[in-house]
Amino acid sequence: MQKKLIALAVAGLVAAPAMAQSNVTIYGVADAYFGFGSDDNNDISAINSGGLAGSRIGFKGSEDLGNGLKAVFTLEQGYAIDTGKAGPSVGDSVFSRQAWVGLQGSFGTVSLGRQYAPGYFVADYDALLSSAISPQSTLSVLNGMTITPNSPARWDNSVKYTGSFDAVNVQAIYSMGTTEVAASGVSDDDKYGLSAAYANGPVSVGVIYHNVGYASKDQSEWLIGASYDFGMAKVAGSYQAASNIGGIANADSKLWNLGVIVPVGGGNVHLAYAKLDEDGTSVDPFSYTLAYTYPFSKRTTAYAGYQKLDYDTATKDDMDLFVVGVNHKF
Repeated sequence: MQKKLIALAVAGLVAAPAMAQSNVTIYGVADAYFGFGSDDNNDISAINSGGLAGSRIGFKGSEDLGNGLKAVFTLEQGYAIDTGKAGPSVGDSVFSRQAWVGLQGSFGTVSLGRQYAPGYFVADYDALLSSAISPQSTLSVLNGMTITPNSPARWDNSVKYTGSFDAVNVQAIYSMGTTEVAASGVSDDDKYGLSAAYANGPVSVGVIYHNVGYASKDQSEWLIGASYDFGMAKVAGSYQAASNIGGIANADSKLWNLGVIVPVGGGNVHLAYAKLDEDGTSVDPFSYTLAYTYPFSKRTTAYAGYQKLDYDTATKDDMDLFVVGVNHKF
């Protein structure tokens, strides 16, 4: 009995600071789906995690320092809801999605740590909202691009500036690198990214630039994207290009995506098509997705979809994937 009382007392002491810190928020996403189909002649039939958005748990908060200045932080870890394991992310560890601290004021936010590069934020120009079955997301990460809503756009050892000026948002990031790149197995050097986005009413327009240093060649990328909401339908698209991918000279690619979101029956029909052009090769993979999302509430959304990925090569069979899932935000 005495041991139980001591344990409760210790737990209370540990929890007290977090409870007293009323401006700390615990948040997250629980997203699971049943997927079935085939990929490269292998049958797919499994419960998976993160169909509409990656499952995660995070902590964020701020402290008012006076004179309009705040200390801010975010710690966020991804997890696979089908297994309970951490990830998926390059170099999985605690808080592998985000881990940063900074200062915020009228000037914007300056932050330090593991952070999203500007190229992560492309959902506004994607009719599939940067989901796991988004053609833009699938082809960009497949090609080794860092302007992608995936782990290559999370940068370690970085300093970042974010500022909002009326309808314009700007971001700038510099990373000291040292992150292993999963696609090539080599480590990158210093890298930096810049972006400017305009969003006002039905219109969103943005430009993004990334530069990743390698020992041989720098990988440079840019994207321009836009969307317009007509009310009866929202059209979204982007065009991006990358050169010297993975530090390999003349390994250049171009990727474009176009799609539409149409309100139907209380939910939305999402349709998107994307095509990748790899310079110097005859391989031009493409992908398209048709999906439907239905919000039961502001926090819970059901979804179903079909994605086709044509690798455009005789050495690998195509992918056909059907998904049915639910996404809950907390």
